[in-house]
Amino acid sequence: MMREDGVLIVGGGLAAQRCAETLRRKGFEGRVRMVCAEPEPPYDRPPLSKELLAGATEEGSLAYRPARWYEEKGVELLLGRRAEALDPGARAVRLDGGEEIGYGALLIATGGEARRLPFLAGFENVHSLRALADARRLRADLAPGSGLAVIGAGFIGQEVAATARGLGAEVTMIEALTAPLVPVLGAELGAWFAELHRAEGVRVLTGAKLESARGRGGRVEELVLAGGDAVACDAVVVGSAPSRPPAGCAAAASIRGACAPTRRGAPRCPTSTPPATPRSPSIPAAGRTPGPSTGTPPPGRARRRRGRCSARTPAPRRCRASGATSTGSGSSTSATPGGPTRSRSRATPANVTSKPSSPARTSRSPA
Repeated sequence: MMREDGVLIVGGGLAAQRCAETLRRKGFEGRVRMVCAEPEPPYDRPPLSKELLAGATEEGSLAYRPARWYEEKGVELLLGRRAEALDPGARAVRLDGGEEIGYGALLIATGGEARRLPFLAGFENVHSLRALADARRLRADLAPGSGLAVIGAGFIGQEVAATARGLGAEVTMIEALTAPLVPVLGAELGAWFAELHRAEGVRVLTGAKLESARGRGGRVEELVLAGGDAVACDAVVVGSAPSRPPAGCAAAASIRGACAPTRRGAPRCPTSTPPATPRSPSIPAAGRTPGPSTGTPPPGRARRRRGRCSARTPAPRRCRASGATSTGSGSSTSATPGGPTRSRSRATPANVTSKPSSPARTSRSPA
């Protein structure tokens, strides 16, 4: 039987929101609380790098649900609070202010985190893009003719590059790999994306490694690459990285745990269950592709790769000792009151569009 503390959800993204909705829809009448690090209620994040950054939509339209929904459904929002530590034995989470919150069942859905590069620390014109506040700051630095350097050619990096180019900025995208998204889509389709951006006027540097940054007055003016070449810029955007795999049953991004992941990413902790066999490939949604395109359709061989992608991301694991379940990017988890939590990976190879020349926007708002 679940404790009277009910369900505690750490995170304010899509998986956290869907968990709260599912609990109420399935008739769970216990207490439901969501710990959100941001001051805003849960909202849709993909538009941060596209419509919102371009000024084509209002911030208020991003909310998953109106404020009254949380009141009517009895879902408590703890906004602007960050989870700092987890005590599985006591079934409690400690927040940044020192307060401890008990739980009957715990969902850890902290999502991704901003990648940090030490040599860029302290510069005011270096941006990440994980939250509404980040999008506001970046938009203020984008103007026609301004120089933007995008570090990393992942999906978010490509979206930012395409949006900034549409606003008239001079964009340089720097990627350490031989082509964008090689681990996910392969070299052939990755090269197709690079050419797509070049056709739109983006300078794409692949196989380029950053060494340092130069600037003055608290602002970056140049990024120095290995070999000595420099990229002039007025602003810098650093791509995001997935949160670290759960260490035991500690949250990956904002909760620190005592158990460290092994070299292969699986937790080494006596309180965690053995790594599960992956259930499906971890493939990003097609809607995360960049803006307008003018290229030719991707090669047929690259299309056929969809069916051969290997499943590399372990399914979310449940901690028997704490009742905690963690989710990573590409999966969603539902909590079943009074019983075991079951995780289902929602990403399938069909999520990859076979026509990147006409990308569709991913809608993550509830029906």
